[in-house]
Amino acid sequence: MKKYLLSLSLLVLVAFANAQSIPNGNFENWNTASWDELDTAETSAFQGHFLSGSSNASKTTDKVSGNYAIKLETQIVGQDTNFGYFIFGMAEDGLTGGFPYTQTPTSITGSYKYNIQTGDTALLLVLFKKNGLEVGGGIYKIAGVQNSYTTFSFPLAYTQAPDSVIIAATSSLPEDFYTVPTAKNGSWIQFDNIQFAGTSITQQVPNTDFEQWTTVSIEDPTSWSSGFMNSFSYVAEGAPFVEKTTDKYKGNYALKMTTRHSTSSFGFYEMMNGNPFSGRPSFPYTTQFDSLIFYYKYMPVGSDSATVVAAASKLTNYVGVVFAYLDSTSTYKRMSFPLNCAMVPDSLFINILSSHTPDSTNNGSVLIIDEIHMKSQPLATSIEKHAGWAKANVFPNPASNFTNIVVDLKESASVNIVVTDIAGKIVFEKPYSSMNLGKNSIYLNVSDFAKGVYNYSLKSNDGANVAQGKFIVE
Repeated sequence: MKKYLLSLSLLVLVAFANAQSIPNGNFENWNTASWDELDTAETSAFQGHFLSGSSNASKTTDKVSGNYAIKLETQIVGQDTNFGYFIFGMAEDGLTGGFPYTQTPTSITGSYKYNIQTGDTALLLVLFKKNGLEVGGGIYKIAGVQNSYTTFSFPLAYTQAPDSVIIAATSSLPEDFYTVPTAKNGSWIQFDNIQFAGTSITQQVPNTDFEQWTTVSIEDPTSWSSGFMNSFSYVAEGAPFVEKTTDKYKGNYALKMTTRHSTSSFGFYEMMNGNPFSGRPSFPYTTQFDSLIFYYKYMPVGSDSATVVAAASKLTNYVGVVFAYLDSTSTYKRMSFPLNCAMVPDSLFINILSSHTPDSTNNGSVLIIDEIHMKSQPLATSIEKHAGWAKANVFPNPASNFTNIVVDLKESASVNIVVTDIAGKIVFEKPYSSMNLGKNSIYLNVSDFAKGVYNYSLKSNDGANVAQGKFIVE
């Protein structure tokens, strides 16, 4: 029997030693991404930064006049192609969008320089519209190499005077212009001082001299990903949907997610562990029977609800999944859900959603979540970390003059002891900064204590209760 119990204990120790915690499940570590966005236009800057770590629609001091020009560059990373672009008067749902414009220029002018890789083509496009329909403009393809700035003047044509205009450029042709992809990594083009020209032309699209930029800084929790959607949320809605907050349960920070529904029909409401664009977003995990634990606040809009999903897999096949549905609570609430797998998994995937759908009726739902972990592997800041970490007994009990609180620790540590009377008043409190592994005795003089029942608790440095009990003074 003793041999069997020893073997069982060893198996439990091995299981805990092999368990992996959810990376950055306490949301203490954050990465900052910064880039410059062109004012009054949409660009590919946020996509470039997400894909390669550098903007592919950037301001440059290599200009013709003023302070800046714009550089568009094509990036190909793995299977992902991201050509640089800018769009003044963002076109949504086909021909909607555009800057108000009522004049009829005969040309579009400016300066450019470029190095378009062999087989690739850059593009400058002008689209004039009237009542949502195309009434004129021009499409100009650019290829080859021009290492120094040169001026251009491309003609424009109309069927009638417009009411709006879109100006766009790309460093490679978008999909609408080819049947076989032609984009080449490293193709680039720079523009400066784009203007409409013609008799009595006074209207210009703002900022086509590329002088006005805004620096954007976005924070994302390390080891978690929203794809590029947190950046896109800032660009489309003026605010990220993922933020760190000091309204935490433990540690310094928690994760705050605010559902945002874009006017572009995009929804921002989902985070996951890992990068969804780098294969299966998961981390190693080998515990068959476990529980998902976390703490959360949720302030939904209307009848909205949030969800946390933990899915374990084996060789890309799911072997266990738990869906944690979250209701409204303005104070932190602990959640624990069993995750039982059909076989020992090899990886775990976590998905956090601040809404059940990202439609406009849920816009503004707020989810704050902290200390997300598996029971088998608590986080360093988690209260569950201390389960079974310390045991304490009191002797003698009852006591009259003195007693000893004997603390048995699994590892050397700093411990604070707090003793309160039956009304909760603190009668003794003292930190012990160097308790050793094993048994430690704390002498307590109770000769001045009133007769009655007293509670004691031992707390770790992070404030978690690790042991507690009662004793009697008679």
